[in-house]
Amino acid sequence: MEQNGCQYWNSFYSGSSNTKEDDRYDYWLNNYKAYFKPGISVLDLGCGTGINLPALLGFGASVVATDFSETAIKAIDISFSKETLQTLCFDMKDSFPFLEDTFDIIVADLSLHYFGNKDMQHIVGEVKRVLKQNGMLIARVHSINQARPFGKVEIEPGFYYCDGCCRKYFTKEEIKTLFSCWTMVNLQEKLIHRYGQEKKIFEFAAIKNSNRCFKE
Repeated sequence: MEQNGCQYWNSFYSGSSNTKEDDRYDYWLNNYKAYFKPGISVLDLGCGTGINLPALLGFGASVVATDFSETAIKAIDISFSKETLQTLCFDMKDSFPFLEDTFDIIVADLSLHYFGNKDMQHIVGEVKRVLKQNGMLIARVHSINQARPFGKVEIEPGFYYCDGCCRKYFTKEEIKTLFSCWTMVNLQEKLIHRYGQEKKIFEFAAIKNSNRCFKE
């Protein structure tokens, strides 16, 4: 059973049918604009074809945009200037190819819900490693209240396989647990539009701080 393979994502980003009129930046990062000081270093983790890049570059950030799909990265290389932007293709399940304390902010927009618990623990550890102290992760992930795909197979609680892709649907408590030793500055469920459909997601922002555990 191939799960979230490179071929799947290259095919996904090659297909024009996956691009809808409402698949554009929805201003969600504007809620955190005060954190984006000019010249700060930002990792756009699982960037796809760069839906958030105009905002990040517009904030004056120096951005490294990364994705598992070579097709997505090539689309960014064609569409965006490289003056304050670098691109890189890598698998989040591997060690991140960055030194410790590299980034001020990491953005992960709908890119962290494709992994089971073991891989997710690794990814959170790598995110923490490459973030600077008091750096921030800003993310959106599928909510447990989002409709599951038809024909799904449950691999582990809340984690499903369907048609070559695995998806995790998070509870609020699972997010709190994953980031229990971070400072959570926002965690709320929202309804957004992506790929021509409504999605229920959790949007959250957490600050790297190993000396504090989150309590509601």
